[in-house]
Amino acid sequence: MPHTSWVVSEKVKAALPDSVPSEFLPVKFEKLVDLPLIGEEVDYWDPPAFVDDPPDLINKYPDVPAFYQKVGPYYEWLAPLPRTLTEEFQDINHVDILIDDMNHEEDIPISHNMIETYPAMTTGRFMLFAPAVFEIISPFLDWTYFVKTELEI
Repeated sequence: MPHTSWVVSEKVKAALPDSVPSEFLPVKFEKLVDLPLIGEEVDYWDPPAFVDDPPDLINKYPDVPAFYQKVGPYYEWLAPLPRTLTEEFQDINHVDILIDDMNHEEDIPISHNMIETYPAMTTGRFMLFAPAVFEIISPFLDWTYFVKTELEI
């Protein structure tokens, strides 16, 4: 099944019930750096140099070997794409997601049965969670860096 991924900590992976159809692949970090993240100074992340070539920004910082032990295991969470699941379900609705702050809009084919079967999906831009899964992972997210919205299906 085609999918895109999201990188999560071992704590997030362990919190998810086995009933969530997911694959997790171990992540091997190539480089860990000490890069200040200042919550309210979002403008820092908006300059063209960061948007166009974020690895260039990271390359300016030295690798910090002590961080590898400190961060612990991370996993690539492979989540299915709703558009690849439409043939499995008869009750497909098309939902428009518009996040004004991000200036992104996307039409997503989704259904109640799809969400029940696949309670964690991604469109590539957006992660979609059934309420029970969202309740589990929500405490792990730093809402300074994420935007959330509810969908009516």
